[in-house]
Amino acid sequence: LQERCDEIFEIQIAALAKRVQQLPSDLPLVIGVSGGLDSTLATIVAAKMLDAIGASSERVLGITMPGFGTSDQTRRNALDLIRLLGLRSEIIDIRPSCFQ
Repeated sequence: LQERCDEIFEIQIAALAKRVQQLPSDLPLVIGVSGGLDSTLATIVAAKMLDAIGASSERVLGITMPGFGTSDQTRRNALDLIRLLGLRSEIIDIRPSCFQ
């Protein structure tokens, strides 16, 4: 099981690297990080892909967009993940726009 999971992870990293290497090297990469499982996996793959191509972790901007359904725990999870991976971060509070 571990070998299969590692293989899938490496396939994801290689596929993303192939796509990112077609982009200008100074183009920032933006990823939405909610603190849930899907965005966590995508963020880890993005960070590992940067390692694989020798790019700075600061190329990725992790954006969290807390809303009315965001718990303190998922918000903390998202920010902790971004920080631990050495990515840049930005918080965009979407609650005010919900009233528009």
